[in-house]
Amino acid sequence: MKKVLVLLLFLLGIEATYAQITIVSSDMHVVNDTVRTSVAYNTDMFDFTATGADFTWNFGSLIPAAQLVDTFYAVNTLPLTIYLFYMTSANLVKPFQITDLLPNTIGEIPDIKIYQLFNNTSNSFKDVGYGIELDGLGIPLKYSQADEIYRFPMTYAQAFNSNAFLDTNIPSVGTIYIDRQRQSEVDGWGSITTPYGTFEALRYRSVVYETDSIDLPSYEISQRFERNYTEYHWLTKESGTPILKVHIEEGIEMPIVTYVDSARVITIGTDEIEQRKDLVIYPNPTTGILNIQLNEIDSQGDLSIYDITGRIVYQKQILNSTDSTVQIDLKSLGMSSGIFFLNYISENKIYGAKIVVQ
Repeated sequence: MKKVLVLLLFLLGIEATYAQITIVSSDMHVVNDTVRTSVAYNTDMFDFTATGADFTWNFGSLIPAAQLVDTFYAVNTLPLTIYLFYMTSANLVKPFQITDLLPNTIGEIPDIKIYQLFNNTSNSFKDVGYGIELDGLGIPLKYSQADEIYRFPMTYAQAFNSNAFLDTNIPSVGTIYIDRQRQSEVDGWGSITTPYGTFEALRYRSVVYETDSIDLPSYEISQRFERNYTEYHWLTKESGTPILKVHIEEGIEMPIVTYVDSARVITIGTDEIEQRKDLVIYPNPTTGILNIQLNEIDSQGDLSIYDITGRIVYQKQILNSTDSTVQIDLKSLGMSSGIFFLNYISENKIYGAKIVVQ
């Protein structure tokens, strides 16, 4: 009888270990939480789309190329004019860069501070808008309808849509416009392994269609563009930030992959960087100067470099064979250490490569 009871308890324990989890509001971040994430560079080896019920994802061999640290703050830490505007509609703040708000902006960016505000309730986790500090003024940029990121309780096969809209005129500066349509589904559950460990997780997939525009006459910036991208989040109990997040955007060949991690010494060597015959990049990793050589590729095309947020940090139109070797001073473009993505588009073909700046 004892043996039967022990066996029964053992089997029940196994089932509990692998049972589907449910994500609720208390699993999100709270004020003063700090999270460290690593940005992976060897993303080509993995299939991030595969999913299902009781699924096993193994991304344990991801290699970090850079690390980011985010801290979450209370709304009342913001300038008074922003705080008063959001005091009843937001309860969590994270610092942002303006290039994260409008990721494809090229040109001189005004010297400002920007914050992203969230509202975490028992029913949902929403992006409600932004706050800007500019010349001593606090300016709220609030969605007329908040962007619903998660809906609670979050369980397998849950699906929902969300639309967010922002159209704000900043006096003496210009206008910012965002129209975002999000289609979300929890399309998997199971066990995920990353370099940080193994966890029980829900897999969330969100397809986003977005129109952004920015018009800042004083800085000679005026752009409007369409963005189509898919986000995959693996969520675990009490992790707040997805234990792993994948961003795949139309027009950017390589996915952007970040995962929760411990502090690491980044030691990517030259021999670990993909070497190609058609698109030669050297030195890579680089401390500043980067040479790009086009071999056996039509020398008329468009060259772009993106940062990990999808923002274009460099563009050049290649017009003839004399431009087949391009030298760029990355440090002069304000690039800090980390991973970047290069795309060269010619004759309807896209050539891509990863760049590591040390």
